[in-house]
Amino acid sequence: GYLTFTGDAACDPGQWTDITFSGTPSLKAAGGSTFNYATSNGKIVVVANDTRGDCNSDGSRNAGDFSATAREIWDSESTDSTSQDLAPDSWLWTPSGSYAGSAQGCDSNNDRKLAVADLVCTARLFFGATCTVGVAAAASEPAVVAAPAAVLASAETAVEAPVYLQTNGSNVGAAAFTVNFDPAQLRLDPTDGDQDGIPDAVILNAPAGMLRMVMYDAAPGQIHIMLSGVVMPMPTLADGKLASITLTGSAQATGALTQVTLTDVSLGDADGNEVPAEVQVLAPDGIQPGLFLPMVTR
Repeated sequence: GYLTFTGDAACDPGQWTDITFSGTPSLKAAGGSTFNYATSNGKIVVVANDTRGDCNSDGSRNAGDFSATAREIWDSESTDSTSQDLAPDSWLWTPSGSYAGSAQGCDSNNDRKLAVADLVCTARLFFGATCTVGVAAAASEPAVVAAPAAVLASAETAVEAPVYLQTNGSNVGAAAFTVNFDPAQLRLDPTDGDQDGIPDAVILNAPAGMLRMVMYDAAPGQIHIMLSGVVMPMPTLADGKLASITLTGSAQATGALTQVTLTDVSLGDADGNEVPAEVQVLAPDGIQPGLFLPMVTR
């Protein structure tokens, strides 16, 4: 559960403060009988009372909140875990990290999580539409995001790492995921010849009216990708190849299969709700859309 406190004017939003029990709590079951229990101290964080969708906390909803929400989704503040009980995607991490967004403003769909669905919701609120709260109505099966289990890494040779989407009837209006690989074996050419903000080695298949973002972190071998509708009516993603990523084998690549994984997978619908998603892998050879091998749901 949650305890809600109201901070005074001197409170610093984003500041974590210890909260402890003073004395020994007294708990009794119905009828006055006693039972064993344990106490655990914790922390409290002050969040600014910003409007939902005002992620950059500038007092209004505007296009700057689109990029602010995207930055927060990829911010790594949860790795500095203050509490082992706080989920990595909790809205309460928002004021921490390299970008100090507004916890309440960035959690635009009010589900106490920060995910790509919040970006859709921010766009809807900006255009004066409503934004529902919760998880999208369940389809017969969860949506699927899939990629090959490995690609062939040969020295200075290009190889494709495709990512596929299978909506299974869900109305997917946004997607975010991270592609991970061994940087000692593979690299991404960051050249952006057409200056559209996306490396030429990454092709994203999305309709007009979708914000496309790609962030490449070379040291750990990670490519962060996000697509989200930011116009009304909200565009949606179709089944098929969602992204085509051309990787290049490093000088020391041995010509062997190198593992590729998908993490941080998040889908949202056109109403700003989370869409349940399953991550699956494809066989490294003879990759065909739809030939999914079961994996653990993430």
